[in-house]
Amino acid sequence: DFSVYIKNTGNSDLESLIYKLRKDYHKIEKGLTLKPRKDFFGKKVIYNIILNTQLLISKSPHNEEISNAINVLTHYLNAHNNAPQLDYIKEFINKNEVKITPLSSPLIINPSITDKCRSSYAEVLKTRKSVRYYQNKLVDIGAISASVELATLTPSVCNRQSWRVHLIQNKNIINKLLSLQNGNTGFGNAVQNLIIITGCINSCLSPKERNQLWFDSGLFSMNLVNSLHSNNIASCFLNWCEEKDSNYKIQKILNIPPYEIPTVYISLGYYEQDTEVCHSPRKSIINTLKIHN
Repeated sequence: DFSVYIKNTGNSDLESLIYKLRKDYHKIEKGLTLKPRKDFFGKKVIYNIILNTQLLISKSPHNEEISNAINVLTHYLNAHNNAPQLDYIKEFINKNEVKITPLSSPLIINPSITDKCRSSYAEVLKTRKSVRYYQNKLVDIGAISASVELATLTPSVCNRQSWRVHLIQNKNIINKLLSLQNGNTGFGNAVQNLIIITGCINSCLSPKERNQLWFDSGLFSMNLVNSLHSNNIASCFLNWCEEKDSNYKIQKILNIPPYEIPTVYISLGYYEQDTEVCHSPRKSIINTLKIHN
């Protein structure tokens, strides 16, 4: 995996530039929420944001991350009451004027926000099961898109959002992909909808981060299947623990770049009228939660 990381993390790569920019403006977002907040914090990071935003403008002038970065700079400026020593930020913003949108800095959250979602979220977690048999039809792409959009709210390291979602509804392609996976015996031939989640290894900005994409993909995929369930779409995780040669085969079948590493298989479909599922008993809380006083 280290060799794959080295091959796919070039400094001039557009995706890598975007991940660096996200990482830096997220640092500033976090700094704006800290108590007490240090005045004029993150000067070096601010410079990096300005330089990388300028570079992104030259490479991809309509990229959404440009407005995201400038929004953060604007809120940083406002938090410091447009102090004269920050005129260089104001000058940059004025040269690259965008419509400013409300940020999560500051976003005020209080306990009442959880009242309306506590019971429904618990119900989603309690009722969602791994389902391997589905109605014999394609799932509406709009419903899948809505589920994916909810899943994009998943936390990720420095908000880099390294995940990509590949929806396959071509049965010939599905069969090729399932032939590489060894956990679909007995039901794989009936799968009409398949998702493969990939993680972009060029989101990892140092070698020690190169395994982070599996964690982020895992968090994202869990939210995705729960979101699918809330939209009346059944799903099942299919194990993907293979060598790089199998990853290469997936990349070739789906025509995806080498920096997108396959991380998760998910079969999905509409629930049948009566579906038998595994009970899958859980360990007791006493064998799960350890309290350290």
